[in-house]
Amino acid sequence: MIPNGDRKRRNHKRKPKPKRCPETGKIKFPTQREANEAVGRALLSTETARNERRSYKCERCGAWHLTSQAKRVPERDQNEYEGWT
Repeated sequence: MIPNGDRKRRNHKRKPKPKRCPETGKIKFPTQREANEAVGRALLSTETARNERRSYKCERCGAWHLTSQAKRVPERDQNEYEGWT
Protein backbone atom coordinates (compact mmCIF):
# COMPACT_ATOMS: atom_id res chain seq x y z
CA MET A 1 0.00 0.00 0.00
CA ILE A 2 1.29 3.42 -0.97
CA PRO A 3 1.13 6.12 1.71
CA ASN A 4 -1.00 9.12 0.82
CA GLY A 5 2.00 11.43 0.57
CA ASP A 6 3.69 9.21 -2.01
CA ARG A 7 0.85 9.07 -4.49
CA LYS A 8 1.44 10.87 -7.71
CA ARG A 9 -0.93 13.73 -8.15
CA ARG A 10 -2.99 13.53 -11.25
CA ASN A 11 -2.97 16.54 -13.46
CA HIS A 12 -6.65 17.39 -13.00
CA LYS A 13 -7.65 20.89 -13.83
CA ARG A 14 -10.19 22.30 -11.43
CA LYS A 15 -13.05 24.24 -12.90
CA PRO A 16 -12.75 27.91 -12.04
CA LYS A 17 -15.38 29.20 -9.65
CA PRO A 18 -18.22 30.70 -11.65
CA LYS A 19 -18.63 34.45 -11.54
CA ARG A 20 -21.73 35.56 -9.68
CA CYS A 21 -24.06 38.51 -9.96
CA PRO A 22 -23.36 40.96 -7.13
CA GLU A 23 -27.09 41.71 -6.81
CA THR A 24 -28.68 38.23 -6.99
CA GLY A 25 -25.78 35.88 -6.25
CA LYS A 26 -26.74 33.80 -9.30
CA ILE A 27 -24.16 32.38 -11.70
CA LYS A 28 -23.37 34.73 -14.59
CA PHE A 29 -23.35 33.36 -18.13
CA PRO A 30 -21.87 35.71 -20.73
CA THR A 31 -24.18 34.60 -23.55
CA GLN A 32 -27.72 33.31 -23.90
CA ARG A 33 -26.36 30.24 -25.66
CA GLU A 34 -24.16 29.28 -22.70
CA ALA A 35 -27.07 29.83 -20.30
CA ASN A 36 -29.40 27.70 -22.44
CA GLU A 37 -26.79 24.92 -22.61
CA ALA A 38 -26.64 24.99 -18.80
CA VAL A 39 -30.45 24.72 -18.67
CA GLY A 40 -30.24 21.65 -20.92
CA ARG A 41 -27.61 20.05 -18.68
CA ALA A 42 -29.72 20.81 -15.60
CA LEU A 43 -32.78 19.20 -17.18
CA LEU A 44 -30.82 16.03 -17.96
CA SER A 45 -29.03 15.86 -14.60
CA THR A 46 -30.17 13.42 -11.96
CA GLU A 47 -27.55 14.60 -9.47
CA THR A 48 -29.40 17.68 -8.29
CA ALA A 49 -32.88 18.62 -7.16
CA ARG A 50 -32.62 21.99 -8.92
CA ASN A 51 -35.28 22.64 -11.51
CA GLU A 52 -33.96 25.32 -13.87
CA ARG A 53 -36.42 25.82 -16.73
CA ARG A 54 -35.13 28.78 -18.71
CA SER A 55 -32.59 31.57 -18.95
CA TYR A 56 -33.10 35.32 -18.75
CA LYS A 57 -30.99 38.43 -19.13
CA CYS A 58 -30.38 40.19 -15.82
CA GLU A 59 -31.33 43.87 -15.82
CA ARG A 60 -28.86 44.49 -13.00
CA CYS A 61 -25.59 43.01 -14.29
CA GLY A 62 -26.35 42.39 -17.99
CA ALA A 63 -25.36 38.71 -17.83
CA TRP A 64 -27.62 35.69 -18.35
CA HIS A 65 -28.96 33.68 -15.39
CA LEU A 66 -31.02 30.51 -14.91
CA THR A 67 -34.37 30.32 -13.19
CA SER A 68 -36.95 27.72 -12.29
CA GLN A 69 -39.74 30.29 -12.67
CA ALA A 70 -42.06 30.12 -15.65
CA LYS A 71 -41.92 33.05 -18.03
CA ARG A 72 -44.10 35.89 -16.80
CA VAL A 73 -46.82 37.30 -19.03
CA PRO A 74 -46.86 41.11 -18.92
CA GLU A 75 -49.89 42.43 -17.04
CA ARG A 76 -51.23 44.20 -20.14
CA ASP A 77 -51.32 40.83 -21.97
CA GLN A 78 -52.86 38.85 -19.10
CA ASN A 79 -56.31 40.22 -19.87
CA GLU A 80 -56.12 38.57 -23.30
CA TYR A 81 -55.28 35.18 -21.78
CA GLU A 82 -57.95 35.22 -19.05
CA GLY A 83 -60.74 34.28 -21.46
CA TRP A 84 -58.77 31.33 -22.91
CA THR A 85 -59.43 28.90 -20.06
